[in-house]
Amino acid sequence: MRFWEIGKRNLKELYRDPIALGFLLGMPVAFILIFSFAYGGQTAEPVTLGVVDEDQSQISQAFIDVLDDIPVLEVESTTYESTAQAEEALSNGELPAYLVVPDGFSRVITKDQSTN
Repeated sequence: MRFWEIGKRNLKELYRDPIALGFLLGMPVAFILIFSFAYGGQTAEPVTLGVVDEDQSQISQAFIDVLDDIPVLEVESTTYESTAQAEEALSNGELPAYLVVPDGFSRVITKDQSTN
């Protein structure tokens, strides 16, 4: 209970000192405004995404087209034939990420199931 008494006493002292109260409430707001003006308005570059299409169907191609419409993703125009090719491009630094559309993707989608 002594904790609550000390806390109440400190709040009363803070309330009676308007300068300390102003700093307590004003400084975080000032820092938020300063940093938001300094670093705000910057946009991130889109992430380049390589695609390994193992399904080779119309549904998988439509899925890749939908991914290409997402503003933060830039789907690479060349689809990789195998995961090994995409992995090599990833290790060489040519590609930051890749996505594998597995074989049977269209079958799972048409049956409204989930896949890994």
